[in-house]
Amino acid sequence: MYPTYIWPSRQNGESMNRTIVVTGNGEVVVEPNMAVFQLSVITESESLSQAQQQNSEIMTKVIQALVEAGIPSEQIQTISYTVEPRYDYVEGKQIFRGYEVTNTISVKNKQLEQTGYLIDLAVQNGVNRVSNVQFQVDDADVFEKQALSNALEDAVAKASVLGRTMNTTISSIPIRIKEFRSEGPVLYKTMAFSQAQTPIEPGQIIIQAALEATFNY
Repeated sequence: MYPTYIWPSRQNGESMNRTIVVTGNGEVVVEPNMAVFQLSVITESESLSQAQQQNSEIMTKVIQALVEAGIPSEQIQTISYTVEPRYDYVEGKQIFRGYEVTNTISVKNKQLEQTGYLIDLAVQNGVNRVSNVQFQVDDADVFEKQALSNALEDAVAKASVLGRTMNTTISSIPIRIKEFRSEGPVLYKTMAFSQAQTPIEPGQIIIQAALEATFNY
C-alpha cells in the first residue's frame, strides 16, 4: 500500500490550488486456460558423443509421445541445451567423471485437465526434471485493462471519502495518473510423482493493477 499525500501549490502567484494523491488497487479473478511447463532430459556418460546421442534419442521419444497425446508440435519449443563436464572429488583431488548433457523444452497445453497426465507421460518416456509449471490465460490484456479500470474506480472512491471527511469537494476526474506494473502469472511450485497421475491444480489467477491518481480540490 502506498501512502497518501496532500500538498498545496500556487497558481498565478496568488491563489492556492490543492491536490491530493491517492492509490487505487483493482483485481480480476479468472480461470486459467493454458498451462506452460518445462521438461528436461539429463544424460551423463564418460563419452560426450554417447551422452549426446542418448539424450537425443530420449528427447525425440518424449516429443513424439507428447505429439501423439495431442500437443501440436508448434507448442513444443527447445529453450536450452547445455553440455558440462562433471567431476568427483576424492581426498581433495578432482577426478573427471564424465559429461552431463541437459536438453530442456517448453510445452504449452490448453487442455488443463491433461496437464498431470502429460507430465507423467513425459517422465515415463525419460524426462528426469520438470520445472516452472505456470498457469496462464489467453487475452490476458483484456483482464489487465479491467483490473486497471477497477483500480481507478477504487482511487476515485477513496478521494471522495477523503473529501467528505475534510468537508470539501474533490474533483472526480484525476489530473494525473501513474500506473504501477503488476507481477507475472501465478506459479505452481510443488508437484509429487507417484504411481497415480500427478495432481496438478491450476486454481485461479488473480490479475492485479495498482495506480496513483492525483486530484484537485
